[in-house]
Amino acid sequence: MAATKKNSGLHQAFGEWKSIGAWARDPRCHISKQGLYLRVTMQGLSIKDALKMGSHENRRKRLTIEGQTKTIREWAADPRSRAKAGTIRYRVRVGWPDDLAVMSPPSAPSPPKTVRPENRVVRSGKRRGRPPILVVAWGEEKTLAEWANDPRAKVKADCIRSRLKNGNSPEAAISQSNLNRATMNESACHSER
Repeated sequence: MAATKKNSGLHQAFGEWKSIGAWARDPRCHISKQGLYLRVTMQGLSIKDALKMGSHENRRKRLTIEGQTKTIREWAADPRSRAKAGTIRYRVRVGWPDDLAVMSPPSAPSPPKTVRPENRVVRSGKRRGRPPILVVAWGEEKTLAEWANDPRAKVKADCIRSRLKNGNSPEAAISQSNLNRATMNESACHSER
């Protein structure tokens, strides 16, 4: 059972008494205040056990800048960082280089776009709530709908999208017919064009 001082809201671990909020700010804590609260109150864990469980730290995105590798949360706490964790996380997700994502102030404009490598799938624009997917294949960039109407396409746009999600190259996703389902990992491709 968790060691607590009755009616004080303090919890003991490592020989110290602190509130859940104070434990959440402790450098040994790698989860949010809410996560810590839920583990202690709902799951009945002691603070020490809740902290030992850690978080999904192994799955957290790690950024390397100037030879140092840290999580986004750790970079946000670094004195050199000029952005909060949420800003850094967003910037990394939309393609900012790690150093600019961390070191740029919140009002900084997006960095210039770099030339996309061949066969990279990118999202751009907005249409009916879902952004169209731009696909680069055979040196050309088109939306899924445009590729589905291309004479080289053997399947519909949904099938191309499914194949790309399954890791197929854009050329194979567009030009292979449904006859080769075993190698194309078909699930959304029910009928040929």
